[in-house]
Amino acid sequence: MQEGSSVQWAAGFHVADGRHVDESVYDRYIGRWSRLFVPALCEAVGVDADHKVLDVATGTGEAAHAMLPIVGPSGVVIGVDISTAMVATANSRLAGLPYFAVAGSAEVLPFAAGSFDAVCVAQALPWFDHDRFYAEVKRVLMNASLGRPMDDALAEMADRVGSANFEFAITAVTIQRQVGGSLASLFDMVADTVRQRQQFARKIRALTAMGRMSAYTLIAVPFFIAGAVTVLNRSYMRPLYFTTPGRFLCALGLVMMGLGSLVLKKIVSFRG
Repeated sequence: MQEGSSVQWAAGFHVADGRHVDESVYDRYIGRWSRLFVPALCEAVGVDADHKVLDVATGTGEAAHAMLPIVGPSGVVIGVDISTAMVATANSRLAGLPYFAVAGSAEVLPFAAGSFDAVCVAQALPWFDHDRFYAEVKRVLMNASLGRPMDDALAEMADRVGSANFEFAITAVTIQRQVGGSLASLFDMVADTVRQRQQFARKIRALTAMGRMSAYTLIAVPFFIAGAVTVLNRSYMRPLYFTTPGRFLCALGLVMMGLGSLVLKKIVSFRG
């Protein structure tokens, strides 16, 4: 690791879930090398105008940025990366362009069979299980031989990813294929909608923070009081722990607390 850097290197130059990654350091020491060979890579794998290209281990979107002029405004580049921080940075960096990145593993690609015309991986191939990765690449490239309708492939891809935000992107692509128009503008609208949904969800979470804390407190107080009284006066609590009526009351209390916690969770929960 570069001294003074906040990057925590791990397999594939990514970090474990929940750990910090410094995108600027990643781009400086890793992303810049993509600019040297991505054009040759695109030529080697046959990337052409109007293609739908999968950029595996997309990182901060450096390789995808070089692919976009090749596929043109009617093509699209989809990025996949195991790091959610990288995905967020790439989507922000290439907002307004026919590009969208999702979080996922190269060994279990979250896309339907036959979804892409070409698959590119710039630098991360040594960190993949080659057999599993090649099997996934073969699967997502089978549309030419199977002749599967692209709309069906895109719909299955959205189901496999399981993300409501990604479904918006797939819907935009499907509409563009049917009625025409600027794919870049559609992606810009989808990105804006996704950002607004995320901002609204965070706002709701902040507004319900007091309710969640009240729920945690109401659930924790009985256990705290029971523990404190037991420590201070064991004989006082013995009937509750060692008699049949006492155990019945404990069980009843736990059941009622469980039901109450479910009600409180329902009250303060919000799905954006």
